[in-house]
Amino acid sequence: FHEAAHFMLTSIKSRLIAAVLALALCLAIGGAIGWGSLSYSSKKIDTIIADRVEPLKQLSTVSALYGVNIVDTAWKTRTGQIDWKEATERVEAAKTGIHKNWSDYTATYLTPKEKELAAQSASAMHEADQAVDLLQSILDRHDQTALEAFTNKDMYAAIDPVSAKISALVDLQIDVAQQEGAAAHAVAGGMVLAMFGIGALALLAIVYSVWTVV
Repeated sequence: FHEAAHFMLTSIKSRLIAAVLALALCLAIGGAIGWGSLSYSSKKIDTIIADRVEPLKQLSTVSALYGVNIVDTAWKTRTGQIDWKEATERVEAAKTGIHKNWSDYTATYLTPKEKELAAQSASAMHEADQAVDLLQSILDRHDQTALEAFTNKDMYAAIDPVSAKISALVDLQIDVAQQEGAAAHAVAGGMVLAMFGIGALALLAIVYSVWTVV
């Protein structure tokens, strides 16, 4: 009788230990999955901000400096709203801002498609920069006739292609950000399902422990 009772107690003890170990393993795996999910989501958010949101700002700035600041300066100078000196300073500031923001943008991670569009944009910007240099030369000479000819023909022919290429890059940033977000959601959904599975196993371990004692 004593041997049977001892065997039963030993068996119950072994089952309890096994159940507790299984429960601890489930909790450890669940914790690891939770940490992994949070870490992945955090990295995705950082990637979207660094490689998509910031570039959107930089590209928008480049486009505005070409399409608004330089164009606006040329027209205001032509119509006498600003003088030649102020116009020169504005154009110089715009050039500085353009190349700083473009340099910052190209330092981020670029997808293969993005590299292709960036190369096309850089080519268009090279043509536009030549037109801007011409504008600066006109401003330095205070040449009203040349300025009128520039605003009527050369300016838009050089700057409009840049605006179109930058717009394509902006659209790409949005598309890639959406893809990154969708990937993050998919991983998060998988992690949630895994957590439910681990929770179910943990519940079974608890039920097994109660059954063993009873």
